[in-house]
Amino acid sequence: MDRRVTQALLVAAVICPVYGLMAGKIDKAPREVTNFWVRKMRLSGVADVVFIGDSRVNRGISPAVAQEVLPGLRIENFGFSGQGVTQPYLDRARTVVDPNSKVRALVIGVTPRMFTAAAIKLSEYDKWAKMREVDYYLQDIGSGVNYFFTPEDPVKLFGRALSSSAPRYTQWFEPGGWMPATRSTFDTKSAEAEYRTHFARGGALPEAIDRLVAFVAHAKADGFKVFLFRPPISPQVRAIEDEMGQFDEAALRSRVEAAGAVWLPTRQGAYQTFDGHHLDRSAAETFTRDLATELKPYLSTR
Repeated sequence: MDRRVTQALLVAAVICPVYGLMAGKIDKAPREVTNFWVRKMRLSGVADVVFIGDSRVNRGISPAVAQEVLPGLRIENFGFSGQGVTQPYLDRARTVVDPNSKVRALVIGVTPRMFTAAAIKLSEYDKWAKMREVDYYLQDIGSGVNYFFTPEDPVKLFGRALSSSAPRYTQWFEPGGWMPATRSTFDTKSAEAEYRTHFARGGALPEAIDRLVAFVAHAKADGFKVFLFRPPISPQVRAIEDEMGQFDEAALRSRVEAAGAVWLPTRQGAYQTFDGHHLDRSAAETFTRDLATELKPYLSTR
């Protein structure tokens, strides 16, 4: 073998493990365990209550905590990062509910961002749905390797590793489809520029709002209990959503309530976010408990 090839292989054998170990100990968002998503994609007919929505649901609702308030119910978090209001996603979410359940509840976290063209185009569920079962299998068995070697800009990576002040980002992959997260240093303003950029490309699409309303009406007609809520975020990001998102929350609430759904109240600004739009893990647990308490009167199986 050519000596240069041998030397390159030896260098790679040293650098790659060091890189992987270092990356796993510092800010690596969105560094993810792919079998977490594979499990979600394989869910079918297993729940009494299913939470639906984008990353604010994915990171903000703990099924385990909800079950403490709603004992005896099987609860799944079917939220996906960056998820938009797409028909394939909504239809698939229904199938997570056990058709023989006495409850059959869909709980939808509504955000103005979900109705935008950008969110609909980049929806995480829709990307996964294009894969075949063999792709899920390979992703599942290779998840650990994928996590270890997820690529990132080496300059940023090593810069953060050497910095004593760089915030450490941590996320977990919990049963029930919950992916909580936190940072060592909170920065509730970090999402503001992102949201301004996102909504500068366009606000909520009327046809996407109509799609959700139609979904609610059809689900109710098919015997589901349907609930909607607006996940809490920082007041600053909420203001950007309201100003630039072209989203009329009161109008949507009126339409879905007319279709038979229940709009659950949430205390906006009452829970700690680590970046302005995602709840810190402990705040997510508190919020889940509060939301489950609001749900409880509606979910009696008697």
